Amino acid sequence: ESSYEAIAEAAAVPDWRKGAVRTLVLITDAPPKPGGQQGKARELATQALRDNKVEFLHIVVNQRDVDTYR
Repeated sequence: ESSYEAIAEAAAVPDWRKGAVRTLVLITDAPPKPGGQQGKARELATQALRDNKVEFLHIVVNQRDVDTYR
């Protein structure tokens, strides 16, 4: 799966503790999988973070991939 899809899936997990600061951490050694739907996957991940009120997303990637996630 693409890292954007993983972010969207993790954001949608319904088991957040009441009052928790919703925080996700993505650690990967590769950029998101290429493909024609990459822009759409990024939009869906962003929307999932907003819809599920995720307050913090920390991304740990290789230096060469940093710009991909900006």
